[in-house]
Amino acid sequence: MTTLPLISLILSILSASTHAFDQVYEQPVIGILTFPYTSSSLLPLSSDQSVVSNILNPSSLKFASSRFGEAPDGAVSYFDASYKQWLEEGGARVAPIPYDIDEDELTELFSKINGVLFTGGPATPETIPEYFKTASKIYGLVTESEDHVPLWGTCLGFETISSIVAEGGESVLGDFDAEQISLPLMFTGAASESRVFGPEMPQQIKDILWSQNVTTNWHTYGVGVDNFESLLSSELVATSTNFDRGGLEFVSSMEHISKPVFAVQWHPESNQYDTTDKAGDDTPNRSAEGVQAMNYLSGWFVEEARKNDHSFEDGDDFKAHILSSEGDGVVFDNWVYWFEHS
Repeated sequence: MTTLPLISLILSILSASTHAFDQVYEQPVIGILTFPYTSSSLLPLSSDQSVVSNILNPSSLKFASSRFGEAPDGAVSYFDASYKQWLEEGGARVAPIPYDIDEDELTELFSKINGVLFTGGPATPETIPEYFKTASKIYGLVTESEDHVPLWGTCLGFETISSIVAEGGESVLGDFDAEQISLPLMFTGAASESRVFGPEMPQQIKDILWSQNVTTNWHTYGVGVDNFESLLSSELVATSTNFDRGGLEFVSSMEHISKPVFAVQWHPESNQYDTTDKAGDDTPNRSAEGVQAMNYLSGWFVEEARKNDHSFEDGDDFKAHILSSEGDGVVFDNWVYWFEHS
């Protein structure tokens, strides 16, 4: 007489557990490609830098947050936490992708995550070959997949995508004086049909982006309009341009003609999450309008990531890969997530 009620209770518990797990999976998971760390990757910003960290274990990686410019012992790669925060603002969770990940492991992880972000970083693609190799594999997975798995590139990520499409021939990058300057976007004619800036974008957000200095530029390299036309236009379309301090025009936003690949030379994560406040710097525009525009973009990208049904096997698999929000630490300019590869 007690068997059926017991079975019902067990099924009820399992159903509740599954429902709770499904609710977690309503959050898309975006993979962030980590950036290789060397002694010259980051410059010291303070004489009293002390590592403040709380070591966790997402999969085979170790996580720590510390002062920008000083890595924990054994750190191999990193990315600024502002990228994670920007994606979480849009409703996503984040999984780190080691820049030196094995190809089979990358393919397996790609089948579980819902999108990818290439961050900014202090280098050019040709100076970090292993990173560039993995980024190229990811680009191939995105553009060849039958699923809608979006890729977003920011700053170095923009330059990396440009270099991948240029196929390692003549360098597509040029020198530009656009470090520490906030600019309004100059939309191209193609922007009206853009998936990012086109009909889906509220007019209020468009008005902010083209009329106010809200896009934060931190780059000395970029893609000139002539190089874009000759080397990239068969696969990518420029949706905005800007002029640097010397009057040179560079492409500031682009997207793939048909695949879910989007890239900006500027930093949408900076307006709300970059804590740079050094006197004399053109710091990120933290106006209500600037933050609103960049938050819209994070939400838009995360919604793109909801268009595929990639998922992890179970809760343990999910927890093994997701970068936790724990590990609070004091930082000088930015929070940094450091990773020790096993």
